[in-house]
Amino acid sequence: MSEYGNIDGLQERDFEALLSTLDMTTMPLIHYELHYPKEDFLRFIVHHMEALLHGSGKDVDVLLPRQANDDAKTFGNRLAVYAVDDPVLAIFYAIQDRGCIHGPVISGRTVDEFLGDYSYNFAMLEEVAARDPWSNGFVYIVSRDGFEQGRQDSGKLADEWCSCTPVRPIAKLSVAPTDFRFLGHIQTLDGRS
Repeated sequence: MSEYGNIDGLQERDFEALLSTLDMTTMPLIHYELHYPKEDFLRFIVHHMEALLHGSGKDVDVLLPRQANDDAKTFGNRLAVYAVDDPVLAIFYAIQDRGCIHGPVISGRTVDEFLGDYSYNFAMLEEVAARDPWSNGFVYIVSRDGFEQGRQDSGKLADEWCSCTPVRPIAKLSVAPTDFRFLGHIQTLDGRS
């Protein structure tokens, strides 16, 4: 196992070879033809390039700040571009068909302090989940420059980062619902009051 998690030496070499073919000054679309999960490649990029990830269903050249609405913490209610360092979360955001989704969408990651393992929690309204609200999207790779790591209202560091100014991505990777390994494990919420 390498410093990037469950990525072995052969994967690292293949990922490094793919990265070496990219001209990062032009925000390339990464043509990913490797047989490893895209999640592993994105995790490698986060560590190798000290980058962050932003998932979106839109194909754009510049990420513009938008007003977020996260009642769980003050940091989540800014006019900002939000990014994460976790490819699982970025892929989840990228594959959401925003035209089909309304109401709360829950996504989160917790860390077992003793083992260092991550567990994830995803949920949405039952009526939304029944519509199969998934589509292809993009994970944008962005530099950490200009981003601030968020904090929970309790003071604990959050899983997300934000930039209050527009962000030009370094590169982008197309993703599909099949790239999200938790697709069959999303909990449903009862929308009745």
